[in-house]
Amino acid sequence: MALPTFHDDIRFWESAVSIRKDWLCSYDAFVGTRTRSRIYFRPNSNKSEGEVSAKAAKRIAKYVELLYAAAKRKRIYSKVTKKWYYYKIGFLTLTLQSKQIHSDNEIHEKIFKPFIRFIKSKHPEFLYIYKAETQANGNIHYHLTTNSFIHYMDLRNAWNHYSDMLGYVRNSGIISPNSTDIKAVRSEKDLAVYLSKYLSKNDDTRRKVEIKTWDCSKPLKQCKTSSILSHEQFIELSQSTNVSIIAEMDNCRVIRLNDNLKKQIPETMEIYNSNVIKLREFTNKELSFYTI
Repeated sequence: MALPTFHDDIRFWESAVSIRKDWLCSYDAFVGTRTRSRIYFRPNSNKSEGEVSAKAAKRIAKYVELLYAAAKRKRIYSKVTKKWYYYKIGFLTLTLQSKQIHSDNEIHEKIFKPFIRFIKSKHPEFLYIYKAETQANGNIHYHLTTNSFIHYMDLRNAWNHYSDMLGYVRNSGIISPNSTDIKAVRSEKDLAVYLSKYLSKNDDTRRKVEIKTWDCSKPLKQCKTSSILSHEQFIELSQSTNVSIIAEMDNCRVIRLNDNLKKQIPETMEIYNSNVIKLREFTNKELSFYTI
């Protein structure tokens, strides 16, 4: 079999435009082909090898943004503080409470996946994105982004139950260890802060996870954000008056979409809005009011 060949040949690339809520990005997409004699790859591989690649980070950011746009704004009343709180999506952290003695794959198959199935059974609206990485102690842990509101004790009890299927609660010596954490995202400003942490650079001092580093619910994967704009139309649009260019580098330009520009590309904005509408078929099942 022929060795993979990396190509900068223009025949294997074409211009593409991606749509997000508040910006458009024009870039060169690799469209190389696979033949019996030779395999053509893009110059820089996006294989994770236990890390979140640059391409994966962009996809995660896209899905989190769509999840936030589709999620219902929820009101939570605390009996303890006697105050109201608001919640759109949450960033959850799931950890093992004793030294990891099983492979990452076994933990993923026997703890994480059953846990996700259980949450789905209790919350029909549940959509999620996960990122797996390791702690300083070498244990695998998960960051989970979801639209669902899950009471912190329900979350802890469920995660501890499935963690103890492999003995991680018993080995900790604590009856109900604090193995979970929830951070509520109420605004787009909060989202930007947590997203930057969520997609922070990979830590080379820690071991790499031996499973898929991230994944998400099927409805999120089905969201397509490729614009119908041609590269020429994008260039014309980006040269309009009062256009703000967010980033510009070789073969890539990102422009901010203000209300005026959005009105000029209704078909393109419809692509983004249709994704949000599809996701709301799930998120509309959410309750709007909770008491904790």
